[in-house]
Amino acid sequence: IAANLLEGGRTAHSALKLPLNMQITETPICNIAKNSAMAKILQVCKLIVWDECTMVHKRSS
Repeated sequence: IAANLLEGGRTAHSALKLPLNMQITETPICNIAKNSAMAKILQVCKLIVWDECTMVHKRSS
């Protein structure tokens, strides 16, 4: 809901390219290429607001 309410808001799975099924993947990693635009944004990012991060699978954070 918060992703919909915030301008430019996105879910963690969408923004960070997280695998959808964390239980199956032994060592889940984000699917973001090192030289992509998203990687550059994350490199300069100073804050990520992750609403309800305590509710996500432990391998997500």
